[in-house]
Amino acid sequence: MKIFDQAKWLLHAAIRDTGLNLSNSASVAAILLAWSQASSASRGDLPPFADVSVDYMLAQWEHAVQTFVPDATISEVQTSWKPWSQTALEQFRRAMLSALSLGLTADDLAAMILEMGAAEAWISPQSATLLTGLLWREKLAAVRCGLSYAVHVAWRLAQAGPVHLDVESVALASLVRTLARACSRPLTVEVRSLPDFTGEVARAPEFAQALLFPPLGMKISAQGSTLGSAGFRADDTLTSEAYGALWGARLAQGRCFVVVGNGFLFRTNSREAALKQVLIEQHGLVAVMALPRGTYPRSGVAMSVLVFDQARADSLSERNLRFIDAAGIEDQVQGLDLLTTATPSRHAVDIPYAQVRESGFNLSVERYVLDPEAQASWNMLESRDTVRLADVAEIFRPQALPKASGEQSMMAVREAMLADIQDGYLLPPQRTGQTPATAMRKIESTILREGDVLLSVKGTIGKVALVRGDVTNAADAPPVVPAQSLLILRLRKGSPINSPEVLARYLGSPMVQALLQRQAGGTSIPNVAIGDIKELPVPMLDPAAQDNILDLVREHERLQGEIAMLRRRMDDIQAEISNTIRQTMV
Repeated sequence: MKIFDQAKWLLHAAIRDTGLNLSNSASVAAILLAWSQASSASRGDLPPFADVSVDYMLAQWEHAVQTFVPDATISEVQTSWKPWSQTALEQFRRAMLSALSLGLTADDLAAMILEMGAAEAWISPQSATLLTGLLWREKLAAVRCGLSYAVHVAWRLAQAGPVHLDVESVALASLVRTLARACSRPLTVEVRSLPDFTGEVARAPEFAQALLFPPLGMKISAQGSTLGSAGFRADDTLTSEAYGALWGARLAQGRCFVVVGNGFLFRTNSREAALKQVLIEQHGLVAVMALPRGTYPRSGVAMSVLVFDQARADSLSERNLRFIDAAGIEDQVQGLDLLTTATPSRHAVDIPYAQVRESGFNLSVERYVLDPEAQASWNMLESRDTVRLADVAEIFRPQALPKASGEQSMMAVREAMLADIQDGYLLPPQRTGQTPATAMRKIESTILREGDVLLSVKGTIGKVALVRGDVTNAADAPPVVPAQSLLILRLRKGSPINSPEVLARYLGSPMVQALLQRQAGGTSIPNVAIGDIKELPVPMLDPAAQDNILDLVREHERLQGEIAMLRRRMDDIQAEISNTIRQTMV
């Protein structure tokens, strides 16, 4: 076991034996660490930490708090020792002394204590390394970090120079201040929430660079004149990520980094598109970098960082936007190299602003940075004559089934789910539902017909099924409507694709599947925008090639039938073997 892990185990074992949780124990640990590192001048009349008894600690606890905690008026810190028994506190003191004797530094222990006290906001080491590298300098000018999720990065940056950290919690602010003082780190902390940043934009930025982690999933009232240009009124509400991006872009003289969920990048409705247009045209958004998975603790939410540079805000017509896939990067320097190096690479591409605008301001990194397989597919399609999928087929998005209001005549429907798709075909759906008979006109276009093609665009991406007559034309069977995660593709008359079977096979090909996977966005549940599906390129296959595909499909079906027969025969033989064994034992 490594020394760091051994010390961590000792502290956690001591905390577990106290019956308290890590967060409640962190403030006590921080004070003990500060005591252990204090010089004779800074600790006043308190004896060295190694010489004190538990009885003395309990008797002098408030005095210790006033000595070592920069804001000793916080009642939570002053009373945090009270649930501790004398035995538990002694065990904890010994664990701290043991960790120091193992050779761990105060910085090592402080990082461990911070992880304990800020467990819900302590981002992954991989993402912390990447973000630290983006802001790091040999002689670090003043950097601003906010909010609680920025604690890990702020602590690392304070090794090199002054850092100002804003957090929402009084208890967390006190913990960080105490540890910064114990380790002599130039880290100042203030208590501030996201809306508090609004009034600061009017004054000149005081910091060379800034990092902002807006909270996820909050709604905040729109404030400030800059929001009008983004299509928001004073009585509107914004997502916390949108709010953070608008204000976080102005928190420093140089680059500003704002971390958001990938769903914010992916959404292209009119209001979201207008907001992102403002971020690019007025706030100097120059790059988007995808962060490693698992950035947030105990969360699978995919995250990216928006990079703003006010110095380049006026050169819109002359610049590209850089998209960077940093998901696999663990080196502190490599992320900054991908951001600043003039020549793009496999992990970073420069996209003209006009192309981003044509996409509806879809800023998802996966859309632009293609893996080798997807890039090869795209290159192949670009070398052929193609048409838009929307020109080949009508595209319908199913809606939720209307619900009855009052006493209405109801009718049964069958609902096609992902589980009903097998080997490229839709099986007869097993799930049934009820909808008012009067709603038939409303859902008429989404009732499945023979020859429809289904494509999954939410959750599981790219599953394809052809709808055959045995599903839609069954006698006395209710009509079939697909789940909302499926799109309906219905060939247009005169389409260059002459068979829905050919379209289904094309959409299920590895080439198209690679493209669909890269177009998928979303914070937690992957989904592909219907606009991207409409723009999907379809090659102009000549009639002979399409006939050949159909012949191959029939041959494939024949072989599948033979395989099914052979499997049934194998099952019969296995049953005969079992019967023979049983008969010989009678």
